[in-house]
Amino acid sequence: MTQFLNNFQDDNYYFRNFTYGPVTSFSKVLAAVAAGGTTPNLIYNLRNAFDIGERIWAGYAMNTIEFGRLRLQAGVRIESTQDTVVATS
Repeated sequence: MTQFLNNFQDDNYYFRNFTYGPVTSFSKVLAAVAAGGTTPNLIYNLRNAFDIGERIWAGYAMNTIEFGRLRLQAGVRIESTQDTVVATS
């Protein structure tokens, strides 16, 4: 895959704590597929051969109770994530 690498970089990826590393260039992949004799219609369909959806539900509750100089603060958070990925081959 080294022949398809892109020079994309994100200098602010997770607040510069992680390196966002190597990604492929879709146009380079398409050019290689086209050079192999694939029809333009199939190349166009490769770009649209997926569907991605994500739904995140979250909720939280927090309460603070004071006993004179003592303060108790507690909370709970509930989160549910659902991903739907459909791809054709």
